[in-house]
Amino acid sequence: MARTAARAAFADLETAAVAGAKRGVLDTLGVSLAATTLGEDAAPILDLVRDAGGHPHATILGYGGRTTVADAAFVFGALAHMLDYDDIVDEAVVHPSAAVVAAALPLAERLGAVSGADLITAIAVGQDLAVRLGQSLHHHAPHHGWLPSVTAVFGATATAARLLALTPEQTQHALGLALHQAGGSRQAGAGSGSSFRAVRDGFNARAGVTCALLARNGLRGDQEAFEGRYGLFSLYFGGTYERADLLDELGVQFRGARAGVKPWPSCRFSHVFIAPLLRLINEHDLQPDDIAQITAVSGDDLLEEQCEPLAQRARPQRAIDAKTSLPFQLGKVVVGRTLTLDDFTTAGLLDPHAWAVADRVRWTLERTSAGPTLGSGRVEVDLRGGRRLVAETSTLPGSADDPISWDALEVKFRNCVAHSVTPLSDEQLASALATLRDLESAPDVTRIVADLSESTEIPGAPSAQVRATTHRGRSAAEEGAEK
Repeated sequence: MARTAARAAFADLETAAVAGAKRGVLDTLGVSLAATTLGEDAAPILDLVRDAGGHPHATILGYGGRTTVADAAFVFGALAHMLDYDDIVDEAVVHPSAAVVAAALPLAERLGAVSGADLITAIAVGQDLAVRLGQSLHHHAPHHGWLPSVTAVFGATATAARLLALTPEQTQHALGLALHQAGGSRQAGAGSGSSFRAVRDGFNARAGVTCALLARNGLRGDQEAFEGRYGLFSLYFGGTYERADLLDELGVQFRGARAGVKPWPSCRFSHVFIAPLLRLINEHDLQPDDIAQITAVSGDDLLEEQCEPLAQRARPQRAIDAKTSLPFQLGKVVVGRTLTLDDFTTAGLLDPHAWAVADRVRWTLERTSAGPTLGSGRVEVDLRGGRRLVAETSTLPGSADDPISWDALEVKFRNCVAHSVTPLSDEQLASALATLRDLESAPDVTRIVADLSESTEIPGAPSAQVRATTHRGRSAAEEGAEK
């Protein structure tokens, strides 16, 4: 696996792999820029990085100013998942791009003269490794008590190693060091109040860059990081994995091509129910008052976590908790017939109409012989007249089996960038999109982050604008009570 990461070349990539890497860059940049104002947990990380100082080697995405490569990756990665809007490979339950892209672009800026083809190759390598690790498991990572991001640190490390042109041996050392940085307990999503699930990929991106740089400098890592007695598979997943899933067509098929783009800014598991509920709403023109009860049915334990306790899940106080609060989201969908970034702002969380529907949501755990499955479920809608409507998940919108077009992805990008802390002119936006659309032809990608991050703020100054837009982590309930 280290040899594959070190020796991969752009000519090795299939068309689908190139497209997957480019989608990952565009989508990750967009959702990260939106988080610069909508992310309630951005300010503490930005303030920490600015206070630390260091060599100004890379641009801080969105906000402007410069810092170290590792710290720029930390901010970028934290933003990348903060809105729960980044891409995902459904069958692996892996977010392949957030940490990988967040590690790649700051490092490319530091190195200078990195071509678009080399950037795409490095990102495809990292995506592939993260996805293969997830796909090889008998049951997805959350089933074992980990967040879906647990394999991302290896992807970020492989990407950084490829950009640094590490040898296969150095790359293996880097991955061995990354083993000791892999983490992310599912506890962060099982309850309410934790910010870690929002910023998790900041830690992965920073660790990936750091491990690769340390390996370049001669630090040695574990040689059996994955399959050793206390390696990833044994220690984290009870030894339950399929080696063939790791190695099949390694270096030929790059699995970041399977990444799906989220149409709604919430946990992917909730999409399993949002999609069929929207079908019923549109087919039958359902109004909130028509509905007596909504029941979500699945065979995955995540269902209980995202529905209980109902009082908290129906009225989440923070945006990151709302992203995994299924009753609240279904209430929002019934009332607004979609789910948008605005639904998770302070005003969006304080929505009594959505609360009223959320109070009518119930759940049923229905075990299957296949074990926990993230991508299937159904909704049962009981109407006030006694009639019941049922719809099951088919293909999730935006997934590899129902892919989004590049034009539609650009629309999502524009919608996200409209929330950026740094307003962009039409000319700046058009230029960025043109570069990203033809990324493989770009002779030098080192200006991508800087061109999206021009700021009038003084580097190192307190992030007053961020404090104003993120409320310094205060909950919607606290904001509402003050008002």
